[in-house]
Amino acid sequence: WICVHNIIGNDKYTKIKSIIPEKQKYFIKKYFFVDKFTRDLVDKYETREKDTLNQILNSQITFNKKNPIALSEIRKKIINDHILNDEQVSIRNLKKKDGFLQKQISELLNDLSELLNDSKEIQFEILMSEYYDLKSHAILLKKKKVEGQEKNCSDNDKDLVISISGHGGSKKVLNQKLGSNILNKIFSKCNDFLILDMPLRGMNSINWEDDLMQKKILKNNSFFPGYKNKKSMNQHKVFAHFKDNKYPNKKPLSLMLSGNYYLLKKIIENNNYNKITMFGVSGGAWETLMLSAIIPQINKSISFSGGTMPLIYRVENRNKHYEDMEKNFFNNYSYIDLFLLATYDKDFVLNRKNYHIFNLTDPCCYTGENMLRHFKVSFQAENFFIKFFKSYKHGFNHQILLNILND
Repeated sequence: WICVHNIIGNDKYTKIKSIIPEKQKYFIKKYFFVDKFTRDLVDKYETREKDTLNQILNSQITFNKKNPIALSEIRKKIINDHILNDEQVSIRNLKKKDGFLQKQISELLNDLSELLNDSKEIQFEILMSEYYDLKSHAILLKKKKVEGQEKNCSDNDKDLVISISGHGGSKKVLNQKLGSNILNKIFSKCNDFLILDMPLRGMNSINWEDDLMQKKILKNNSFFPGYKNKKSMNQHKVFAHFKDNKYPNKKPLSLMLSGNYYLLKKIIENNNYNKITMFGVSGGAWETLMLSAIIPQINKSISFSGGTMPLIYRVENRNKHYEDMEKNFFNNYSYIDLFLLATYDKDFVLNRKNYHIFNLTDPCCYTGENMLRHFKVSFQAENFFIKFFKSYKHGFNHQILLNILND
């Protein structure tokens, strides 16, 4: 065993190894030297990855840009197939706020106290959308009118800034500190600030300790039609099982998008905002792109460090997630469609802006300097912007965000 172990991978014994048939060599490595067999497979896979990526980067790519008429049909089709119907989703306000706020955004509350001297100047609304046995939450922060104050906030003169976080949840992003400059920008001009999370993450995580949840588990209740395994409810790929026979056209991404889609629609309908800006980080960057493509009231959409590059660049595993490559969606539509949709308003006038900001040294995912620069050169469109920054943390860049908010 020791002798063969030393021969494997050693070029000195090439002649001896050439005598042994390939089938037998494969069998010996697979069953008696598993570590080296596995390492060989990984090396071959990584070599193939690099070769494929190099071929792409050495090619001149032309992306197909659809016209506004075709894009209009795509927007309708996405809403029809990948957003639940009105009657499938209910929305209500949460009345017990304090405990929820302390649990979810304690760091932001501290920042607001320092910035405004009194966080009581901020009014909080918590909304919840429910669909099947899933819930999505939204925290809306508004600056209160103060009696006697010269400059008060008018309900008819407000902008809305929306933040949506990735798989780590809003608490993780807000713990990075939004920074006094950004908070000042949001509240000094009486803007409202809305905090969202992806489904199953952050505020929307399943609480397995909850008594009602325990009863559901004991009864073997289903979270949604097609649900199979309660242990997988912390991963979005569980939605791949979704199938509702009452609504056969609804696809798995309906569960990814509908909760926040209806929360945004409700908040926008209830408030007369002049301008709406949405920014997302990581998985939230992807959801920012998806929602801005189908909610034309969003004037600026800003995606930081997320899976928003076209599929042709998704060679490496670090640039792949279930939702951003979901086959029922991306077999029919492309990221190019989404980029363009995020720049057209409801009448298909080109007056919205769509930003994608990538971290060239991201330790997590959705990176690769050569690939990202190739993307920037290969795809260009009016009101579509790609920017880069360098950081050894996965997240957003404060200065770039502030510059776009000020633009």
